[in-house]
Amino acid sequence: MSENLLSQALPVLPESPAAAHDVRREQQRYLAVYAVLIVGTVLTVAMYYVHFEAVWQTVSVALLIAAVKATCVAVIFMHLWHGQRDIYTLLVFTAVFAAVMLGLTTYSHLSLPGSGHYLR
Repeated sequence: MSENLLSQALPVLPESPAAAHDVRREQQRYLAVYAVLIVGTVLTVAMYYVHFEAVWQTVSVALLIAAVKATCVAVIFMHLWHGQRDIYTLLVFTAVFAAVMLGLTTYSHLSLPGSGHYLR
């Protein structure tokens, strides 16, 4: 009787070659995201040992690494890979808006008299 309940509780996956191919493709995507996250973490730690000329360069590289890692996680784990067109439009708008804000902040900071001298 317990075997019958167990077989009813667990769905049976189709054992077709197409289903196996889909599972392998999803596994490859997850492994690719894992590799990107590992490389991004190594780059983040490596930034500690690299001396940049200005603070804005350090912040820009750190934000670029974080943006790539966050994009990979959002696209794969939040299933935005197969999303609607509206989602892609919103993501592109957000990325452009963030880049413009970062650019305007950097421009205004470098436009100040005596720019290039940071408080330490």
